[in-house]
Amino acid sequence: VVALRTALADLTRVQALALIGPTADAASDDENAALSASMDIWTSIGPDPDVYAKVAVAATATPEAADHLMQRWQNSAWQDYRQAAETLAARPRFVDQLPRITCPALVVHGTGDFYVPLPLGQEVAENLGGPTSFIPIETDGQAITMAFDPRVADAVVRWLQQSTQE
Repeated sequence: VVALRTALADLTRVQALALIGPTADAASDDENAALSASMDIWTSIGPDPDVYAKVAVAATATPEAADHLMQRWQNSAWQDYRQAAETLAARPRFVDQLPRITCPALVVHGTGDFYVPLPLGQEVAENLGGPTSFIPIETDGQAITMAFDPRVADAVVRWLQQSTQE
């Protein structure tokens, strides 16, 4: 969402986009209810491992990385997260604006992403206004985990090499 919104804010500054697990869709009512309930817990008692350890495991590539992420969450200003969560929840659907982005783009999306399902990434790829490559990668987890997958780095490097040769 952030990379797409940034590109739309100043189209002249963006020469290419590599997107991992993107969406241009609004949050669903169910997603917002879950996010609100989660923020009620998070901002009152903090990132309790009994509640959030499974989220950390789903969001990382290894148990060690999950432990590290839990520690970072616990050391963060967790009381202040509600505004960011509410901004994420209030995001509007902006698929209709994607054709304005005409730079070359790569969309890499995990097939098993449960937070941002594959069809939402396909929708982004199909609606961007420039030459776009869409690469689904077989995964069990969501986009944050996929960012650590070496297949993603390989796909991005190959795409960059091809893009600079054209």
